[in-house]
Amino acid sequence: MESQQPQQENQLDNHVQDFDIDHSAKEWIQKQVDTEVKRVRDAGSSVLPFKIINCGIVPNFEKKVARAINRIELDTNVDVSKIEQVMVSPNTPYPHKPGFSYVNLILVTKQPIPFLAPYLYQTNLKVIQPEKEQEGRKTIPSKEVTLKNDLREFLFVNKRGIRARFTIHAYHDGILNRQFDGTPFAQQQTHRQPTELAIYDFDSTLFYSPLLSPTLWHATLVHALTTENFLGPGWWRDIRSLELGKEAEDSGWREFWNPHILQQARASIKDPNVLTVVLTGRRVHPFHQVLPRMLQAQGLQFDMVCMRPDPEIENDPSVFLSTMDFKQAFILNMLDRVPSLEHIVMWDDRLHHVKRFRTKQQQRLIKYFKVNYVHAVRPRYNPEWEKSIVNSILDGSAYTLVPMAASTIILLTPESTEKLRTLFPYTIHVNMSGELPVFFGDRVVLYYKELPRNRVPLGGIGTHVDVKIHSVSCFKSAHGFQLLVTVSQAGMNRYSIEEYPLPMYVKPSEKSSVTKLHEWDWSPTKVDLVVQGQIDYGYLYGIETLRKPGKRSHDDQ
Repeated sequence: MESQQPQQENQLDNHVQDFDIDHSAKEWIQKQVDTEVKRVRDAGSSVLPFKIINCGIVPNFEKKVARAINRIELDTNVDVSKIEQVMVSPNTPYPHKPGFSYVNLILVTKQPIPFLAPYLYQTNLKVIQPEKEQEGRKTIPSKEVTLKNDLREFLFVNKRGIRARFTIHAYHDGILNRQFDGTPFAQQQTHRQPTELAIYDFDSTLFYSPLLSPTLWHATLVHALTTENFLGPGWWRDIRSLELGKEAEDSGWREFWNPHILQQARASIKDPNVLTVVLTGRRVHPFHQVLPRMLQAQGLQFDMVCMRPDPEIENDPSVFLSTMDFKQAFILNMLDRVPSLEHIVMWDDRLHHVKRFRTKQQQRLIKYFKVNYVHAVRPRYNPEWEKSIVNSILDGSAYTLVPMAASTIILLTPESTEKLRTLFPYTIHVNMSGELPVFFGDRVVLYYKELPRNRVPLGGIGTHVDVKIHSVSCFKSAHGFQLLVTVSQAGMNRYSIEEYPLPMYVKPSEKSSVTKLHEWDWSPTKVDLVVQGQIDYGYLYGIETLRKPGKRSHDDQ
């Protein structure tokens, strides 16, 4: 949604219906702001939160139907007349007072980081509409009316008294309707009256989308590569993240499809009563070049393939606040455009999306609404592909890859590593789809972070140690297979009380599961086995001079 140029407003203050923001409301609002700021930052973006001094609703009786102007006093000296765009989040009911709701407002200026303004407002506010004279008609008497508040009219006021009025235009509807009209479903002009809408997410639902493996890359580099417009466009907006090579394309990307979800999608496509959609946060630009081709390679003739049209025209500003907002708006538009729909069934891998959509079930928007959570699965580990893509992204930048200490480990001798591989064979079921466990049995994990040298246990960095294996994990574990060990300085025979994991075969994306010992089933080894190693740091690829990304565009993909 975009706003028109702001208008200066002063006369509206005389009619404002203020809401007293008490202490409990302020505390609740602050929690909502903190949660949203964290969500935005976790998604690889940034936002600067404002505090509010007061808020209220101004009745606007100029039109036939009385409408609400949402007046918000911001605790800032920022010139509100510089705001160019206003975006509104889905509303949340306020739990401490009936008839009130809360939204986050994203205020976009020419500055690279948008602002966030919290807004708590009364719904269905009743006011007295004054007597209205009509030329050539009867005078309309004064009466009580309920203000229509669609959160499109705003009046912002800063601490210096600068005011700016905004009207948000419903560009969403136009974009979604143009997207709808360009789909096979709309263009076939059949007389189908589908009763069910089946919506399939793409990344990690239909398709095992590659990500950056935590066994290769330092967390600071992953953070930078997934941040929009810091090192390239950002992973989720970079077409290279789906350029998987000629061999993969020639096979129809065979190893990258989720067979279980693929089977359900094919069944949906065959059913004439089901309108089947791929709905993804991948942007139209640039992914219209590759995503439809990938689906066609599997013979998947969806009724609609809908990428986030953000922007609709390349290089235009974004319209939707987030992927979640796009998907919610899409569903509402579909219910309007296809009135025969009675059921909605969705498949999605992101738990926070699933939870949000399940709240829609409770709103009774439709007769039946089901959301299926899909456990996200990565594709097969391909470190050479990852390295080539990362090097391509870094080409032309001032950065080069260097090893960076990222964990504190015991690096086993080559002889010890080979002995363990021989004594503890592990069968990898290559007929399984998606990511498989990979051998990492050359190290004991002391800590998954770089400890300061004066805090490294067991003698410190460089100490030669003996490692005693005394427990093995269950071979049927979904995580893979690892050993549990205790450690002594070499030749001392004084083993630690603390137990440490020695990962043998684990899925690279599940690296963090190694130290969650309570999630593994253990049994003692039948014989004592001691191997040798040296305390060291574990290294990942990163950039030593990498500054922390600070200016980040707002998105949640």
